[in-house]
Amino acid sequence: MSRLTPLLQKIAQTPVVQSAQQRWAQLAVREQNLVKGLGAVIIVAIIYFAIWQPTYSAQQLAERRLEGQQQQLLWLREQVARYQSLSATQAQSEVSGSLSQRVNEAAASNKIQIARMQPQNNGLIVSVDETSYQQAMSWLYALEQTYQLQVTTLDLARLDELGKVRVRQVLVTEKS
Repeated sequence: MSRLTPLLQKIAQTPVVQSAQQRWAQLAVREQNLVKGLGAVIIVAIIYFAIWQPTYSAQQLAERRLEGQQQQLLWLREQVARYQSLSATQAQSEVSGSLSQRVNEAAASNKIQIARMQPQNNGLIVSVDETSYQQAMSWLYALEQTYQLQVTTLDLARLDELGKVRVRQVLVTEKS
């Protein structure tokens, strides 16, 4: 404190501070109380707008991000479990049936309605009018992993409805 005393004395001797002290002394007691109250309100406003409100907003944003990350982790765990169960099913099941039977079976198990099937050389061209992107990917995965087929060509189109796609054409052949 002893180091600050000379500094405070120098500051108190500056013309600006002396002028402010003179004006303060000229104010009536009632006016001094109003200025003190205004000062307190300004200090509270500064604390609220400069410290508390930004901190609270950052905390809320962090909580929303955490919740989103937790939901994503839960979804990912569900997908891993699903993948593992599909892999176990694939190892146990024997692949049988014609190319079109296996494509139809994979579509039915993924709740996909096939719009058109057309033979092409040693493969099959399949079209689906509308399905969710997730269902389409699950179907394609099942074709390759569970039904031992190869997706050679894929043409998807995004529809106006969020998450919906049209499978314009997918060429499915036997795995070599």
